[in-house]
Amino acid sequence: MINTKAIGFTIAFAIVGTMLLITGCGGGGGASYPTPGLPANAVVFDSFNATDIANRAVSDSGYVGTSARQAKPLSSLKAVMELASDQIRSTDQSSSITTGASQTIVIDCTDDFIPSSGGNITITVNGNESSATGSLTFNSCTFDGIVTVNGSISFDGTGNNAGDFNFNGGGSITITDTSNSTSITMVMRFSESVNDFDGTFKSSFSFSIEGLPDGGFLVESTQPLVGDMSGVTAGQIMISGGNGTRIRIDITGLNMADVFLDINDGNGFQDHSSINF
Repeated sequence: MINTKAIGFTIAFAIVGTMLLITGCGGGGGASYPTPGLPANAVVFDSFNATDIANRAVSDSGYVGTSARQAKPLSSLKAVMELASDQIRSTDQSSSITTGASQTIVIDCTDDFIPSSGGNITITVNGNESSATGSLTFNSCTFDGIVTVNGSISFDGTGNNAGDFNFNGGGSITITDTSNSTSITMVMRFSESVNDFDGTFKSSFSFSIEGLPDGGFLVESTQPLVGDMSGVTAGQIMISGGNGTRIRIDITGLNMADVFLDINDGNGFQDHSSINF
């Protein structure tokens, strides 16, 4: 759940919201979400670290190799999206919420589904039977007394009786490892369309991670990720690093992808490896 060996203490938590940077996938409801950028002092990619970084990026996204509707690891961006979408769905189905009304929910971080030891998540939702907007605020949400999460995510969504559900979101969270006073900041923006009846989905996203021991990076879905209940079956992810280096991940099938590396030497992307998730 928290991979302390892979990247110090990687993206330790997440529970609402996710991505949107692809052209033509603008946010819904007139909401304004951040645009993640390449962090300062980003890690420079090379043939030695490219595969590890590719695996790290898809792990942090929580998308590749996982179902669009099943429970997600709390260490992934998809987990954040899932919590946001669940709040929109519960609002749409609640007769107590009317247009313009506001509902505030506080989730104690010691609840069974969050293996943590303190703090809470405050969720505010406004909506009706067909649409909703809201936000999640992480208030010193602590895992095992070591990893603490703070920050906020905003989101909006719409649904209909045909099972079509669309939502957008974005924001920033900071994860602090109190055992070594290290902090990671994750800025995210996202958009997803799902059909609740057949499980098909299409998602676009962008997120940056800053504060990793070896340097941060920017991850973007340059081709929307598509799939069904079994997982992601197609799409493309671009990871940008320091000195103009890039890693491209082409998803070739369920749990499979090819990795291409561009070390900015004028030769463009070169076939590097294949990875399984």
